[in-house]
Amino acid sequence: MIHKFTMTYLFNKIKAPNTVYKLCLGQSSLGKSCGFSKASFYQERSVPRHATAHIHNVICKLKNSPNQQMNRKTYLIISLFLTILLIGFYFASEIRDFWIKHIAHLGVMFIAGLTIVGLNKNQLPIKEKAKFILNHIIAILIGVIGLLGVSNFIPVLATKIAGIDINGLLNRTSEINRVFAVIISLAIFEEILFRRILAQKLYNRFGLKKAVWTSALIFGLAHVYTETGILSAFIAGASFAFIYLKTNNIYLSITAHLLYNITTYLLIPYFANNYATINQYPIIIYVLIVGSGLIYAMFWILNMDNIEKKPADNSTYN
Repeated sequence: MIHKFTMTYLFNKIKAPNTVYKLCLGQSSLGKSCGFSKASFYQERSVPRHATAHIHNVICKLKNSPNQQMNRKTYLIISLFLTILLIGFYFASEIRDFWIKHIAHLGVMFIAGLTIVGLNKNQLPIKEKAKFILNHIIAILIGVIGLLGVSNFIPVLATKIAGIDINGLLNRTSEINRVFAVIISLAIFEEILFRRILAQKLYNRFGLKKAVWTSALIFGLAHVYTETGILSAFIAGASFAFIYLKTNNIYLSITAHLLYNITTYLLIPYFANNYATINQYPIIIYVLIVGSGLIYAMFWILNMDNIEKKPADNSTYN
């Protein structure tokens, strides 16, 4: 789609000293022929009649401009990125040795990251200066509490509906006790890969909404072979991406991710000991509703801070 500022530029370049008529690209045949919906462009200007052909040609050229081609290139890169993750994580999940499996997961993420930034750290997607205020910490604490409820109780609800007992999984403390360092390293790697690289790349190209939801979807799909599950990971990914993109601060999203991972790790014995009490529909529904409200509150607080973050100029990298 051609942005409004591009069309404003075109109109400002056109002089109308002679015969003129009204042209509204959202409603005219010229606009429709160039792929504009009625709401796509609403600024009405007087332009010379002989200039319409020129406008038509320029718009059609813009639709096939390097920027549009770069968007297609971005889609291909993201598709390759996801393919590497899915194939790599599949084979890594088949490894029996605990530490080799962990190293393999980190290696897969490193290789996937190379599809976006290459070997040059200067090719990292550009971003604005990080910002930090007290409200960010408050928002993160509220959001992490909500995320703990939502992400951990979605599997409880799903397994209860399916009639599956997950209490045995919660009791694997001998295995869990080895992973404290692992969950810390994974949180750092995942934030750098999925937020600093992927989400920032998508933000620079497509804006906030697509960056948050697309990076969250890829983050969720990347957890298809884990016990976390796609939906829980998707919600967590959207939350962490929103934190990062609203603050420009990767350290805040890493902090939120670490708080979530470590708290989940510490709460597992409690879940295991009280599983029979927790595994009740009223409790599950209540926790999911309250948790969703807390996550929404985090989004609201970050929005209310009025952090006006404009997409960075992406012409300096591919």
